[in-house]
Amino acid sequence: MDIAPLLPKEHVIIGLDGATRRAILEALVEPLRHGDAVAEMDRFLEELEVREGQVTTQIPGGIAFPHARCQGVRRLVMVVGTALSPGLPFSGPDQERCRLFFLMAVPPSAPTAHLPLLKHVSAFVRQDARVERLLAARTPAQAARLLCAFRP
Repeated sequence: MDIAPLLPKEHVIIGLDGATRRAILEALVEPLRHGDAVAEMDRFLEELEVREGQVTTQIPGGIAFPHARCQGVRRLVMVVGTALSPGLPFSGPDQERCRLFFLMAVPPSAPTAHLPLLKHVSAFVRQDARVERLLAARTPAQAARLLCAFRP
C-alpha cells in the first residue's frame, strides 16, 4: 500500500507530549485542523475517546493505533506521533507507557477503508529495528520517509 498520500510530513509529530490520554489525542488531531479531511474535529475527538474507552488500541511494546469512524471525517487520513522515552500514559495493559502512535480518521462512507492501512503499519511495527529507527527520527520528514518507503 502506498501510504504517502495519507501521511504528509505535516502529519508527523516528533516529541509528542501529554499527561493524559485525552491530551495525547488532542495533540494527535491537531495537524488535522489545518486541512479538509476532518470537518468536525471535536466530534472526531469524542469518537476517539469512546473507541479507546471500549477497547484499547495499544499493543505490547508501547505502540497504539487510535482510530475512529465519524460523520465529520471526509476521507481516510493518518497522523503519526513519537514520544520520548519512557513514553506516555495512554491505555495499555499493565500501565505500560506508549511511545509510538498511529492515529487514523475513518470516513463513515468507507467503514473498512482503514484496514489496509492498519495492516501496513502493523507489518511495519513487527520488526523492532524499524520501530527503533522511526523513534530515532529527528524530523517529521525523516519519519514520514521511513514509513512511506516500507513495503511489506
